[in-house]
Amino acid sequence: MSDSDLDWEQPVYSDQRPGSDASDNDETQHGPVPKKARQQTRKKKHVKAASFLKGLKAGEEMRTLTDFETNVVTLQIHDILEDISITEKQRQLAMSWFAQLKQVLLKVRISKKHAQNVQVPLRPLPEDCQIANFTFHSPKDVSLVGSFAYETAVKESSLDIAVEMPKDCFVKWDYHNVKYHRKRALYLSYLVAALQKNPSLYSKLHWCVDGDDRLPILVVTSPSADITAHILPFPEEGVFKLSRFAPDKLNIQERFYSLPPNSRKPVPIYNGGVLQDMLMIPSRDALSEQLSSSNGIRGGIQILKLWLRTKELCSGPDGFKSFHLTAYVEQLLRSGRLNSVMGVYQVVRAVLAQIQAEDWTSEGLLGDCSPATRKAHRLMVAHGASAVLVDRSHSHNILYRVSAGTLDLLRSEARAALQSLNSGSVTLINDLLSTPVPFYRKLDCYARIELDYTNSKQPTDQVGAWARADFGGSVLWPTSRTILATLRRAFGRRVSLLVARPLPALEWELGKDLPEEATSVEIGWNLNPDEVHHIEKGPPADSPEADEFRDFWGEKCEIRRFQDGSILETVVWPNETAEERKHITHNICDYILRKQHQVRKTAFSGELCDRLLHLPNCHFTQRYGTGDELLVDINIKFNELAKILRKLPDLPADVTTVHGTSEELCYTAVFPQIAAACDTDNRLVTRVEGRCVPRVDHGIPRLVRPIDVLLSVDCSKWPDELNALRVTKTLFYVALAKKLEGRECQVFNDHLLVLFQGLLFRVRAFCLKEIPLTKQEVSPDGMIKHIESKVSQRLEFECVVLPKLISALHGLHLQHATFGPACRIAKRWLSCHLLSDAIPSVAVDLLMAYVYIHPLPFAVPHSSRAGFQRFLHILATFDWRLNPLIVNFNSQFSPEALQQTNSYFTRNRTSLPPLYIRTPYEKRETSWITAEKPIGPVLKRASVLARKCLAFMEARMAEGHNVFGIFKTSLDVYDFVIQLDERYMATRHLNVNSNEKLSFTKMRDEIPVVDFDPVKFYLDDLQATYGHFCAFFYDSYGGTEIGGLWIPKSQAPVPFKVHSLVGRKLISPAKVLAPNHSAILSDLKILGQGLVKNVVEQRCPSTMSRLRKDSR
Repeated sequence: MSDSDLDWEQPVYSDQRPGSDASDNDETQHGPVPKKARQQTRKKKHVKAASFLKGLKAGEEMRTLTDFETNVVTLQIHDILEDISITEKQRQLAMSWFAQLKQVLLKVRISKKHAQNVQVPLRPLPEDCQIANFTFHSPKDVSLVGSFAYETAVKESSLDIAVEMPKDCFVKWDYHNVKYHRKRALYLSYLVAALQKNPSLYSKLHWCVDGDDRLPILVVTSPSADITAHILPFPEEGVFKLSRFAPDKLNIQERFYSLPPNSRKPVPIYNGGVLQDMLMIPSRDALSEQLSSSNGIRGGIQILKLWLRTKELCSGPDGFKSFHLTAYVEQLLRSGRLNSVMGVYQVVRAVLAQIQAEDWTSEGLLGDCSPATRKAHRLMVAHGASAVLVDRSHSHNILYRVSAGTLDLLRSEARAALQSLNSGSVTLINDLLSTPVPFYRKLDCYARIELDYTNSKQPTDQVGAWARADFGGSVLWPTSRTILATLRRAFGRRVSLLVARPLPALEWELGKDLPEEATSVEIGWNLNPDEVHHIEKGPPADSPEADEFRDFWGEKCEIRRFQDGSILETVVWPNETAEERKHITHNICDYILRKQHQVRKTAFSGELCDRLLHLPNCHFTQRYGTGDELLVDINIKFNELAKILRKLPDLPADVTTVHGTSEELCYTAVFPQIAAACDTDNRLVTRVEGRCVPRVDHGIPRLVRPIDVLLSVDCSKWPDELNALRVTKTLFYVALAKKLEGRECQVFNDHLLVLFQGLLFRVRAFCLKEIPLTKQEVSPDGMIKHIESKVSQRLEFECVVLPKLISALHGLHLQHATFGPACRIAKRWLSCHLLSDAIPSVAVDLLMAYVYIHPLPFAVPHSSRAGFQRFLHILATFDWRLNPLIVNFNSQFSPEALQQTNSYFTRNRTSLPPLYIRTPYEKRETSWITAEKPIGPVLKRASVLARKCLAFMEARMAEGHNVFGIFKTSLDVYDFVIQLDERYMATRHLNVNSNEKLSFTKMRDEIPVVDFDPVKFYLDDLQATYGHFCAFFYDSYGGTEIGGLWIPKSQAPVPFKVHSLVGRKLISPAKVLAPNHSAILSDLKILGQGLVKNVVEQRCPSTMSRLRKDSR
């Protein structure tokens, strides 16, 4: 593939773009401006805008970008703005349709006959709310509000049409007991009846409710089905006093909801809903006036709307809506924290910086305002508002429905967005603004809480009757807030973010009843890894607060004395194993919901991924769990062995450093080596000359892979000839074994096996001069040349690069304890899909390291499931053809080095492997890690599997079901399948569906059979014999089938040659050789005699051919 094949054309930018700042135009109404004056004006405005940005208290997130980065990001944001902005033609069509709707709505006339047959889009209400003698009057005015009125509409925006209901429709007391809402719904119903007489104006009519059932919206779809309009009735000015709906006013009587007498409470949600209607036009006028002066402000709002939608921040009844964003930006503009001369990029950056640092209940948001506004602000805060943004009437909190969880998520996403902008990465900014982030992908832990509305002791009964009255009779909305408040107290500092999944808006057809609410609440939280402790310390046992603490925690509460002498009320959670420590917050959630809200079922389906690391049918002297403790024990023993090796005296060469190069030493081995021997293996081996040898007639012993140890030695006195050097290394192993007297050792030509505290280590020596010696070639005339070869490159990778990678990965796990388990789950997933040998293990570790080192646009995952999910996301969405994957450990790559790597990748893409990974530890830009594997079709298949499994996983999590289905693969895609006999498999106990019961109880006291895996030997033979005909895929963790695909290139006939006869047959009369599939399949069975049960030819279209085509 050449550069031209990639179609990398430089974009051509015009001087003036739609949506760019009006201040950038070179012409004014009075004619052209001199060039020098234009430059001075631009410079002044740029300095002024920059001074506003520097004045923002946004911390280190407001990193100064270089001029080049700023220009690139600005151009990119302008491109995105062009894509999402509506065209002039679309706007004219929308305005034309609005004019037709307005004409019809202003002339609505409803007779008494039609009024009797109208269906009101409300749930059944008490009799006190029934309206007597309601008389419909035609709308006094119909006008636009919302994004089209502010000129901030984007392509998915709808027309918000405000319909003014005349005073004559209301009486003095209609603000009481939902009577206003009843009349509003009746008025909408009459408008529906009028629209139904004009079917040419719409293609569809339906109802919509976003949380508050008392405020339905009529949704009208245009005849072309490309525009929707929301009909929003509001009362004429002067119908009600604004003070009547202050947060402390009581507008619902007790008998309305059958509540106890004299128990009336304020209803801020009820009052806020009515005020929102009453102030619809004044708010529009104020916002339009303020925003009309700057294209940059409006363009910034459009970009931020896109950001809200992709992050799902504007979803649900308590979401941060587009109107809230517009009002917030207008408040920043009025308070002087934004300036009308700012460009789009500056506005986006400044608003994000303000959001991530905003205290939504402080008076600092008000800026310079009147005493009346400050008084209203204090009143709203006093009545429990999570966020306060006072409108210009001083009576309405624009953010009256926004919850605390939404604000926490908003700050978190704004912080991540700023980091993405600071990176200057084109890919990250595209992901930030264009890639939707589902709820089930952004957080560490999730729970689905099933509610039973028929149970009087459910949390739906504990939200309080007045709360339900305030929320319009909705049960799920206030219940969700109540559950979050309880969990927020129970979790404490263990959790940095706790939110509920946005409740979906209810939509239903005309003539049908309003649909019922869902019966479950879905919540998620981000862990604070430094605070996930298992002991909850309460107040002193004799303090007044102790009773409240005991009432909250119930039977889990106990009194404990601590080392400082304090005697406290305490709650203790299981903490013996790493698996129990991972589930502390799950145990808290499950217990406290049962205790406080009588919830019977809480599902944590996504967290079951860890079970794939269990060995449930194996018995150990110590609890195995997920193997995390075993990996810690291996690392401790390795450090002890390394200390011994460094201190051994009188060796032929001094040991300078000791490195580990196995997966166990960076905590990423799926099933680490076990120090205890399997009890049944004794009868499966025999001793020959003091060494264990398998007795294959009785079965196969369990696979034991040694832990690789690399010794760097001072070899200055060793020979300078390669063969002599290797013999000297063997003598070094002999001397080393003698020094390790008292420990079981076995010497081989190229390594030494050492049994240390039950663990088997394979020790190799390395000296630096060995690499140049492997490159030497002597010509016939005695000339010595240094030529790169695969042998020298592999030696350099294994002895120089790999130890540094393992050390870096080890450090990454110590920094993020979920890194290792996430890697293990990812490897298990690849293996279950028969790709374990197709993608190098180190490549998987580096892909996962990329997730943790470069987490944007997400946060760093603090659960193994979240890490695995992000791994699937990277594998499914990363553009491997156009971008290198750079894992920048400890930020060792400078910006210049990163740019150099990207340039090298672009220039040499055709000669680089499909999966190109670059780390700071490789001096060569041609990485050896993925030089041979994976091939293009395998990478394509892995990406397709990741995309489908990710979608399936998130769907199952949303339903509260287990996600084990993603660890099952279909064999239908393979051309043939080789079925294996489990009796001769050394890893059969690792299979996902294995029922074999084993016992590992006795510490290993002799060196076992090492690396004896008949299936691996068989695969090596197949690859050596028929690797040019077939590609083989296998699950190395107990898989019982080998999948095979015919390689398309090998299927073409070739000219007759003797050396080409293997696997081919003669075709007459053309005298060419064609593949002999039946003979090859027969040979595959013969080569695996005893191990292979059967070879099944499936005769499906070659998947390899299809994948090769897709990978291009």
